[in-house]
Amino acid sequence: MAILELRGGTHLAIAKGETGVGVLDLMVDDLDQTWTMLEGAGARPGAVRRSFPHRVFEATDPEGNRMIVHSSHVAGEV
Repeated sequence: MAILELRGGTHLAIAKGETGVGVLDLMVDDLDQTWTMLEGAGARPGAVRRSFPHRVFEATDPEGNRMIVHSSHVAGEV
């Protein structure tokens, strides 16, 4: 696994997976808005759950790729 730290506390995590299937792990400022946007795009988001220090949900896009979406834990302006 490789974790790249980007500006503003953003991280890009890259891990080995199955060929042809991707897993995208995201951190977003507005988890509820992102859930609604993904549902509207046909991504089938699951229930939001607590995973300290985040809220998180998983979704599967129409091509079968899995997304893990976390709320941001950044405090204040970045």
